[in-house]
Amino acid sequence: MLVLHRAIRNYLFICFVLITCTLVGQDTSQWQMIQVLPIQSKSMQADRMGNFYVVTPNNQLFKYNAKFERIATLNYVFSGSIDAVDVSNPLEIYLFYKELNQVIVLDNNLAYRGKLNLTDWGITQAACIGRSYDNGIWIFDLGDFQLKKFDKTGSLIQSSGNFRQFSQSSQLVPIACIDDGNRLFLIDEISGIYIFDVFGSFIKKHQIEGIKFVQIEKDCLYFLKDNSVFELKAGAQRKRILEGKDTGLGHFSFQNTYILLQQPNQIRQFRLLE
Repeated sequence: MLVLHRAIRNYLFICFVLITCTLVGQDTSQWQMIQVLPIQSKSMQADRMGNFYVVTPNNQLFKYNAKFERIATLNYVFSGSIDAVDVSNPLEIYLFYKELNQVIVLDNNLAYRGKLNLTDWGITQAACIGRSYDNGIWIFDLGDFQLKKFDKTGSLIQSSGNFRQFSQSSQLVPIACIDDGNRLFLIDEISGIYIFDVFGSFIKKHQIEGIKFVQIEKDCLYFLKDNSVFELKAGAQRKRILEGKDTGLGHFSFQNTYILLQQPNQIRQFRLLE
C-alpha cells in the first residue's frame, strides 16, 4: 500500500499515489491510469520526446512510443549485463556494460553505431557513465576515484580530482552521473549526491544514504530510497512524497502531465485530467 503524506497535495505528488492504484487524499480523482504495459523489466528510462526504453532481465532493450507501441528492438547480440541506459540525447543512446568496461553507442532505432572501450582510454574500472551537455561522456573511474570527462575519441577534457577530498566516506558506490547542462550530479549509493559545475569543479554535497534512482527536473531532484520517493529542492529540506510499503517502486519519469512508473512486471502511465 502507498501512503501519501497529507501536507503534500500538489498534483505532482498526488500522481504518485494513483500510480499504485491505492488512493489517499482529496484530489486523487483528478488522475487517471491510461496505459499498462505488461513486461518483465529491470530498468526503464524516458527521453524528452515521449519515448521510453525498457531493459529486460535477460538484457534485451526495447523502445516504446507515447502510445505504448514498440517501435524498436536492440538488433544485435552482445554478451553482458546492461547496467545503464543514457537517453539524454535520443538520437545517440549510450548503453553501459560495467563488467566489460564498455559503452555501446546506438542510434534512435537502437541500431549499433559503435563501441567505446574504456580500458583503451586508461579507465581501469568505470563505476558509472553519463552524457555531457556537449555530447562528450562523463565517467567515474574507481581506479583513481576521479570523475572524468572525455570526448568521443577518448581524449581527457576535464577531471574532478580525487573524490576523497570531497567525501568523508572511505567507500564509494557511484550509480549514476547526470549532466543537466548547468550542473553535474554524481549519485553515490553510500554517501549521497555530489554536485559540480559542468567543468567538474565541486560545489556541494547532500549526505543521503541508500539512493537507488534519481531524476533531475529543473530545480527539483527526485530520488528513490528505502522504497520511497523523495523530493529535494534548492534551499529546502528533502521531503518524502511517496511510501511504497507493499509495492516495489522502480524507475519513474515525470513528463509534463504524464507519469511513467516501472515495476518488475509492468510499466504504467497516468494522466492529469482537465
